[in-house]
Amino acid sequence: AVCGLVDDALGPADFRLAPCGACGRGGAAHRRCLEKELPLTLARSPEDLREADVGACACGRPFAAAARRPDGPRELLACIARDRRRVAGVALRAAAKALAAGVTVAALERRAASAKALRCGASSYSFGPAPLRAWLVLWSFLLTAVRSRAFSDLLSALWSGQREHVRLYLRVYAYHVASAAGVVVSFSPLPSLLLGPRCGRAPHAWAALAWTNLVVGSAASAASLYLFAKSNYAILTVGDHGDARL
Repeated sequence: AVCGLVDDALGPADFRLAPCGACGRGGAAHRRCLEKELPLTLARSPEDLREADVGACACGRPFAAAARRPDGPRELLACIARDRRRVAGVALRAAAKALAAGVTVAALERRAASAKALRCGASSYSFGPAPLRAWLVLWSFLLTAVRSRAFSDLLSALWSGQREHVRLYLRVYAYHVASAAGVVVSFSPLPSLLLGPRCGRAPHAWAALAWTNLVVGSAASAASLYLFAKSNYAILTVGDHGDARL
């Protein structure tokens, strides 16, 4: 039977499918309706799709299984909960990197603060360590993802795909590098150690630019992590006989 009206613009769960080869478009339904009786199951290999039971049409013909990406943060969190052991290991590795980076930066900050106090006095202004600490934690997770096998597989598939996607990836990569360099220059003690401490407040325009770069760059990094996490999971669903949009 044909489903009732559903907004097709909401997401992958709402795409209109013709899951039965015998009934064709006359038996069209929305994926959300077809998935009502299916538990959220992760498809980890092609064998999972071949062996999965995703229901049958009213005519008795079994539906073909397919896979789709999580549809929004709620489904992604549900996938992560089912994959919590692996995710916990990844989080521990990222936390260890963040801790090591924080200890290193703290040592450099003490040296830079001592040099600045000798030249400028104890009242000299700085942004403080908190923004840099938060940024280091975020980037520890981002670099852990970039060094994973899943990212290597994703990059290999991207590199052999459409040129527009490759160009987009290179632009995003260049932006992350430039943004990270700006954060290091603006918030880390390295410039002070390499070039000598600078007394007084930074110009207001420079401070505004530094904070804008930190906030926008962090948002871009978080969005990249979110999209990468979505690409790591495939949810078992009903396949479309006529027009596969999975």
